[in-house]
Amino acid sequence: MAAAPALAAARHFRSRRRADCRLAGETYCGWLFIKYLWVSDALRGKGIGRELMRRAEALARERGCHSAWLDTFSFQSRRFYEKLGYEEFGRLDYPPDHQRHFMRKRLSRPE
Repeated sequence: MAAAPALAAARHFRSRRRADCRLAGETYCGWLFIKYLWVSDALRGKGIGRELMRRAEALARERGCHSAWLDTFSFQSRRFYEKLGYEEFGRLDYPPDHQRHFMRKRLSRPE
């Protein structure tokens, strides 16, 4: 079973020939994996990252996914993902002096 790109869920907002925000991910075996989410400094705090995540999760549900997972670093956006309902399920002390957080979210009720 090949992974299906979830990138279609996230529009690329562009200005002056550059992407101002982007989400990339894939669905596989009932899971959505968010590879990365990036929003330019100028657009942060305007709900765009939240909207990109909402669209990716909606597409994943349409594809039959029950859950989503991602990873982020301690110097990145862990609190952002927690506000969206993601919970940590693992952590590595990596890179030095930081942690890598593995997070998941249930997209549908367990059967």
